[in-house]
Amino acid sequence: MTASDWNIEIFELQEEIGVDLPLLLRCKRIHEHRDTKKLTENPRKAGHKVGAAWCEGQTGTSVVVKPKFDHLKPVDMLLEAWSEVQVFEAADTKNCVFKLDLEKGHPIPLKKSEAEPFLLFFVARYLQEIHPLLPRMRKRDYHSQQENLRERVRGRLLVPQHIHHNLAQGRHDRAFCEFGVFDEHNPLNQILKGALLRSREILSALPKESRRPLNHQLSTSLRQLESIRPETGPDPVQILRARRSAHGVFAPFRPALDLALYILGIKQNSVSLDKANDSGNGFAVPPFAIDMERLFELYVRALVLKSLPTGWTHAVDPDDKKPIDVIPREVFDPKYRIPCRQPDLLLSNGTQRFVVEVKYRGNDRYGDWYSQFTCAKEPDNSGGKNIYREDLRHDFFQTVAYMLLFSAPNAAIVFPSSTDSKTVSGALGYDGVRPNRLSFVSVGPKSNFPSDVLALIRGDESQTRRVFSTPPATSDYP
Repeated sequence: MTASDWNIEIFELQEEIGVDLPLLLRCKRIHEHRDTKKLTENPRKAGHKVGAAWCEGQTGTSVVVKPKFDHLKPVDMLLEAWSEVQVFEAADTKNCVFKLDLEKGHPIPLKKSEAEPFLLFFVARYLQEIHPLLPRMRKRDYHSQQENLRERVRGRLLVPQHIHHNLAQGRHDRAFCEFGVFDEHNPLNQILKGALLRSREILSALPKESRRPLNHQLSTSLRQLESIRPETGPDPVQILRARRSAHGVFAPFRPALDLALYILGIKQNSVSLDKANDSGNGFAVPPFAIDMERLFELYVRALVLKSLPTGWTHAVDPDDKKPIDVIPREVFDPKYRIPCRQPDLLLSNGTQRFVVEVKYRGNDRYGDWYSQFTCAKEPDNSGGKNIYREDLRHDFFQTVAYMLLFSAPNAAIVFPSSTDSKTVSGALGYDGVRPNRLSFVSVGPKSNFPSDVLALIRGDESQTRRVFSTPPATSDYP
């Protein structure tokens, strides 16, 4: 039986998947019930999370969610976003990009071609787990060592070995002894170093520039374990001893040890995954989920900030000099009644501001992007209001609200697309306040992103398509 025999393969944002989506792969925006605030709504619709998890209540069946957009590879976005923010920071929060179920989840067998695109996430998470631990605490333990000592006895004398190596050879000045040594040569450290060496092999397949953010953590961690003999194929006894060592003050090493064993390809039956292929069981990975919406936001943010025109930077609050886009929401909303009053990116050159709002939305089958984000009143098949298009419409008015709130005359909504469409731009104005321009920028397979956004920041709209020059009709407002 192969890995694909028990895996249900679907794509993110797929409408009907045939089974209830596992809780690990559900997202708040699509699956949260409006009243109870629990993830119970629309269980048979895929969200914006990719990964693999076991089906709820179905023994032996798992769901594998693949990315929808081929040109937005999770690994590429991870490497780009890594320079902007530590994407695995605060792993227990709802904003975490990469989540693992190491405690309750059993390994999921995947085909090699399915698991390899996500392997870098496990390596990155492992490096981020182990990097802060090694400099301040490394496990030291007693272990037995045998040595033929000169002119002294230490521990206990091993009589058979002493007779064979010394008395039979006429060496009366030596004693073959076994004694305990308290040092860092223990199974826990050996497995951790073996996984670091395996991680280096995985990173070596990436372009040199791409792996630079991870190489620093890797080299620093290896330097801390420089004197340790690595163990790349631990047996069950060594694994058991390593797990027993990760307790008490060394309990923070437990997640790192679990990840190390998965990176080394060790399952419960100690089968090496390096020998697996697509025709066999493939890789065994813990249940995991990657939040593509959050990752895409960090990806766009990193690209825009890296290429900002001269003079442009984060908009800074004049009172405490902090970037506005990282100030807690309560600064702008002291009554806590109106949430989400903070744009994804707010840029400034000292005299004017520019809002960048990132939306992992959109579906090519709805046609014109401007219609999707503004006049989305088309009913769904059930005769009610199309909730998906209503969300897009809300995104439009949310961005307009940011422009008014932060006095930003220009803004751009950035979203993914499977096609290369021209930037759409138009003028807005109502209630006597007239923002200059709102643009829709798609990130397609061959698009010019982030050049399109940078051109808008500079005021160059020669490559944009203007579709509206007056405010939307009053009937289009909620």
